[in-house]
Amino acid sequence: MRNDQDSLNAADPALNADHHSSEFWRRASKGCFIFSLVVALVQTDSLIGTQQTALVLGVLIMIAAGFFRHGSLPDACEILSENRGLLVPVGFVLAAQAVFGLLTRLPGLRELLTDGANFHLLGISVALSLATAYSIVIWTAFASWQTDLLWRAAHGEEQPSLAPGPPIRRHFLRVLAVLAVGVVVMLIALIPALAVSAMVMIFGLLLIGVLGVAWNLLTVVLLPVTMYTEAPLTESNREGFLTSWELRTRWMIPVLVHMLLLGGVAFTYGRRHEEVRIEDPRTRSVRIETRDSTTSGFQVNAFWTGAYENNSRWYSYYLSQTNTQGVPVVSLLLKYQLLILAVTLKLTVIRELVSARAEPEETVAPDLE
Repeated sequence: MRNDQDSLNAADPALNADHHSSEFWRRASKGCFIFSLVVALVQTDSLIGTQQTALVLGVLIMIAAGFFRHGSLPDACEILSENRGLLVPVGFVLAAQAVFGLLTRLPGLRELLTDGANFHLLGISVALSLATAYSIVIWTAFASWQTDLLWRAAHGEEQPSLAPGPPIRRHFLRVLAVLAVGVVVMLIALIPALAVSAMVMIFGLLLIGVLGVAWNLLTVVLLPVTMYTEAPLTESNREGFLTSWELRTRWMIPVLVHMLLLGGVAFTYGRRHEEVRIEDPRTRSVRIETRDSTTSGFQVNAFWTGAYENNSRWYSYYLSQTNTQGVPVVSLLLKYQLLILAVTLKLTVIRELVSARAEPEETVAPDLE
């Protein structure tokens, strides 16, 4: 079979060029992932104290994500394992984040990239800076490229072209609009929920959870439908909302489990280490004391998963509650596994969408009486 494919490539110059192009992007993606891994390993020091627990927690989340992916989304997993090229964009987006992390370590650049305008409203904080713009650009490009590959695979293309230029140029603006709708509407919807939470905590948390679930079910296929509907943006968005809700039973359980794995509901328990600066006014001396305390917490998070969300609230919540510095290599591998999970779920959803559109509409037989 391999020799037959090589013969076809040799006979068709266009096919041969496409084959070499795809092979280049596969190798480049592997190189990008290796680069990201090396950067994370160099930045990882020996683990101390609660960092060891953070390592265990990260590994457990990755194992749970793997079990869910292979156990509940087997068809999509098989397609991705047979055509690893569909995961090429993952390596590039991780490398883009690693490059940004290195840039922030350069003298003077951190302040330039991260300083900006901060807006606060009822507990919601939004920062606008060069870092925000950079993140928006790379994730919009990634979503355009990745969704295009999954869409073509769901329509039967066994070896879709892996070149990022055409899909990014074609879909960038529409994807940017979808990302804006998905995130901004979620933030606006949280404002009354946070106001209720300030008065009655339990009702506020319930409202936050309900809003998060409802919005994600209402926007499951908003991204692919908006990208591939030949209609004005508002009409394609409307179709994305209606289709997502109409077919919600097809993907409700995987979406809910995905949200739980990302930390829609998260709790933690551990030891918190704090360094306290104590000044003695009589001797004018200063000493640093380390104080340990037991901490526990519970939170409900609302976030949008419609554009390949891969941040673990379980992991970040544990780090914040225990005052623990993150482990770079664990953070990278966790983001990688959760991004693979997001891609697998998106492929499953797109295949369900294509299947639903291919089904003939039910017709009602006329009453002849």
